[in-house]
Amino acid sequence: MTDTPHRPHEPIVLYRAALLPGYRIFMTIFISVAALFPTLALVTITSATLEARTPLWMLIGSVAALVMLIVLVGLLFLAVRGARSSFTVTTAGICIKEIFRTTDIAWADVAVIQIDQALMQRGRAVVVTRDGNRPPSSITAARFAMRRGESTYDHGPELLHPAVPVRVAIDAHQRYLRGEFTRPHPFG
Repeated sequence: MTDTPHRPHEPIVLYRAALLPGYRIFMTIFISVAALFPTLALVTITSATLEARTPLWMLIGSVAALVMLIVLVGLLFLAVRGARSSFTVTTAGICIKEIFRTTDIAWADVAVIQIDQALMQRGRAVVVTRDGNRPPSSITAARFAMRRGESTYDHGPELLHPAVPVRVAIDAHQRYLRGEFTRPHPFG
């Protein structure tokens, strides 16, 4: 019996675009430091509210404390969820993880892979599905290239050329269409 690094029918990861670990650590530290202000404000407002003598100041203090708590939770949410953004190409399809949603797209559902030409998102991969959906992957945009550990020159002079994430996704889609990723029949 030979050792294989994966199960026979488990998808093989061909490429994964994600933030560099060092950048994730930097982003987490930066947001944690930024969270110190709302934390300090929350403690100050809470202690002032507890010593307030009139109901009006207690109400104002409670509302201010609630706002600071929401800001603090929002910053922590962004720190945790923002670091998980990725664009993964496997033999089964494409997985796009964004801050608020994860989209898994099987190769059978992919019609074409395009490059976004919008000004702030130039070069990002857009997977066009057979039913017309167009889920984009922000992590593949030209402005994230260095944060992924890749060169911005791959996107070309106008940032509209297919860079590594788009080229790998297009190549994997073509390999799927040629039948390279089909599973063997379970009964022989």
